[in-house]
Amino acid sequence: MEDPQVKTGIVAMFDALGTRYRTTQECIEFIKRMNSVVASGKRLLARLPSSGFLEEMPDFTADFRWFQDTVVITCECDTSRPDSLPAQPLGFIRSFIVCALGEHIAVRGAVAVGKYVLTQNAILGPALFDAAQCYEKYDWLGIVATPCLGCSINRTVDNLELDDQVAATYCVRYNVPFIDKKTDTRSQEPMWVLSWPVDLYSTLVGYDGALSSTTPKEMITKQLQGIIYDPIAASKMENTLAFFDWFYDKYGENIHTEFQTNRNKIIDLTL
Repeated sequence: MEDPQVKTGIVAMFDALGTRYRTTQECIEFIKRMNSVVASGKRLLARLPSSGFLEEMPDFTADFRWFQDTVVITCECDTSRPDSLPAQPLGFIRSFIVCALGEHIAVRGAVAVGKYVLTQNAILGPALFDAAQCYEKYDWLGIVATPCLGCSINRTVDNLELDDQVAATYCVRYNVPFIDKKTDTRSQEPMWVLSWPVDLYSTLVGYDGALSSTTPKEMITKQLQGIIYDPIAASKMENTLAFFDWFYDKYGENIHTEFQTNRNKIIDLTL
C-alpha cells in the first residue's frame, strides 16, 4: 500500500458549470472535452521549462484530478519565503480557465497555498480544505484566492512594493459577486483573483508581435456562447463579462504592449 505523501504548494479546486443537468450523451461529450482540457494542461506544463516562463524559479510539478464536475490541480513548489509567492505556478493555474473555455467548459474555482496529503487515489489536507470553502461560492467564472492566500498576496505586494500593473499580470483585487444563500440577496466581496484574461490576450498575439484581427471581447463572447448551461446560471455569464470588461479597460493596453515586446515569454495556449 502506498504511503501518503505530505507536500507543500498550490492547490486549486474548480467547479464546472452546468454538468448536473446533462443527458447521458452530453455527459460523454463533456468527459471527452474535459480530458482534452487536462491533456492541454499537461502539454503546457511540459513546455514551461523551455518557454522562459520559469527562468526565475526552479521547476515545479503539477497533478490533475477530476471527478464529476470538480477538478483539483496541485502544484508542488516552495512556499517558504514570506516576502514572495510562487508566481509561476499561480500563472499556470490561471491558464486553466482559458484552456477550459477553449473546449466550451465554464469553470469557477479557488486557489489556496499550504500543505496537502497526496496518494494515488486521494488528496486531503489544509490547503485543499481552504480552497473547498469558497470554490463554489461566487457568481461568476473565475478563480479567487482564498482569504489565507490573499493575506500572503497582500504581504508580497507590500514588501516588494509591486506596481499595480505588474501585480495584475498574476492577480488583481476585485469585488467578486456572490449570492447570499441565507438571505437570497446579491452582494460583492473584495477578493484577490487570478488574472485569467491575460492568457486570453496571449492567444491574440502572434510570434511576430502582431495582434490578431479578433478582439479579446469578440473571442470571450464567442467562447461563452458555445457553453451549455442552465438558465439560472445566466448571471454568472453576465458577471464574467463584467469582470473581463473591467480588467481590459484597466490593464488591457499595458498587457498587450508587454506581449508584443516580449512574445518569447508568453505561454502559447493554442496547443
